[in-house]
Amino acid sequence: MLMNFESEAEFPAELDRIYKITDGVIRSLIIRKPEGMEIPVAKEEPKAEVEEAPAVEEAPVEEAPAVEEAPAEEAAE
Repeated sequence: MLMNFESEAEFPAELDRIYKITDGVIRSLIIRKPEGMEIPVAKEEPKAEVEEAPAVEEAPVEEAPAVEEAPAEEAAE
């Protein structure tokens, strides 16, 4: 990923510190662009339209028959 930004002089050091302690960042390199150097900006390609999936009808919910428990046997004395 390439990011271009303008900031105060202290910010790159703070950004580097944060990147070092962030688990999701494996490697980073912060460089200062020489004055007057232009960096080309990539054009975004138009996003393809996503087709909607056809609606799925839900099946009717049927209740399960109730299960009766057998009477507990009394302990013999």
